[in-house]
Amino acid sequence: MWELRYSLCVQQGLEADQLEDEEKQQRIYLSIVKSLDSLLLVTFKKTDSLDVIQTLCVGLAEVGDFERSNTLLKSIIADDLENNMLITAANGVFNWSYNLLEMGDTLAAGEKILEAWAIVDTTTLFYDLEYISEGAAHILASAERYEEAYHFQKLHDSIKEVSQSKNVLANMKVTDGALLLKLSNLENEKLEGDVKYQKHLAWGITTLCLVLLAGVIMMFVSGKKRKKLLTQVQDQHEELNDHNQFNTRIISILSHDFRSPINSLNSITTMAKAKILTNEEFKEVIGEIDEQLEATSSYIGDLLYWAKSRISGVEGKVSKFELEGNLQQISQSLRLISKEKEIGIVSNIEKGMMIETEETLINIVLRNLLHNALKFSPSKSRIEVSAKKVSKGWELFIRDFGVGMTKEELGRLFTSEKTSTQGTQSEQGSGMGLVLCRDLMRALGGNLSAESKKGVGTTMFLFIPKK
Repeated sequence: MWELRYSLCVQQGLEADQLEDEEKQQRIYLSIVKSLDSLLLVTFKKTDSLDVIQTLCVGLAEVGDFERSNTLLKSIIADDLENNMLITAANGVFNWSYNLLEMGDTLAAGEKILEAWAIVDTTTLFYDLEYISEGAAHILASAERYEEAYHFQKLHDSIKEVSQSKNVLANMKVTDGALLLKLSNLENEKLEGDVKYQKHLAWGITTLCLVLLAGVIMMFVSGKKRKKLLTQVQDQHEELNDHNQFNTRIISILSHDFRSPINSLNSITTMAKAKILTNEEFKEVIGEIDEQLEATSSYIGDLLYWAKSRISGVEGKVSKFELEGNLQQISQSLRLISKEKEIGIVSNIEKGMMIETEETLINIVLRNLLHNALKFSPSKSRIEVSAKKVSKGWELFIRDFGVGMTKEELGRLFTSEKTSTQGTQSEQGSGMGLVLCRDLMRALGGNLSAESKKGVGTTMFLFIPKK
């Protein structure tokens, strides 16, 4: 009998859910899918076929065949709605939305879960209202529809409180008592009936068991999804915190890097008004400030481009470029600072050395590190930059002979806590530059570290992996 084979498939599904060995789970789910496929060939009643198809959809989703699962769900949902089987239809649309989420189509998943809610919202069954509102909160959050997700999370909490009230528990007890009484009456009628009636009764009991087993497996599947939901919500909360910290760093660095050329302009205009500068001196200084503004504008442009790419999830552009040439351009953009403090930037990089990575990110990191080295170096000193190719990529070294750091200061160097130390000529910083550099190197799959000794100087180490 097909009913016994179907019952065995359901039982195997329950047992597979308890396994911790995912590989073994997948083998069992594949076996169940094959068995249910063959059952569709021998179930002639439409209602029987719908039961088999519904369970088959769950199995297909477990083995990752979401496309076929969605196709079958679409057909049985239409039949359920036509026959006014609202809860069954809502469960089908609910599973469809999670299939879309697993496929990465968060936009379609968000619309589909709202369809499931529109169906179940016409009922008063607290269990279905509770888990579908919870699923809506999760899927809408994944689709970045946070206001709607928050609405459904609050709705879920309210439904859960109501469903746990004494009145609901009392109603459940009355319902359970009525079901037991009905089964008892059926059993008495079976004893009193003829052989034909006994066969019908046996059929009814078998069908009831199948429905109960299908309900149990759906509860197990829903439980696993709720556990997965909790984990994903926690991950999204951490991701939001990271975005907030990232925004704070970007704003702090932008405000700091614009401050220097703006202050210079302010000083020049003040001196010009007081007629302290001659025309020749004014032209010379304006030229230098124009150069500084152009370099700062280019740097800010690179920084904003990378920030926008990160927020939108776009992959950065990998290119091949000569490291020495980029270093010279960055050194030129910092010429006013190095000239004022009479600090030489010495390149020991082999001419023609090519590296392949995201050029924009490397330029941002090198400019920040060189700016830091200039800030903490005394006048008439030097900064040395060298690089070498290694088996897995490239290593860069930026060494200054400045104030250096203690072990405690070195330990706090890359922490998220905002700390800014004045330079050798009381230069101000944003306190976020090195944290940003660390994040950028991690985004490249590389690393940033430092060695330092108080009163001797600091060396920054960069590792850039091959792409």
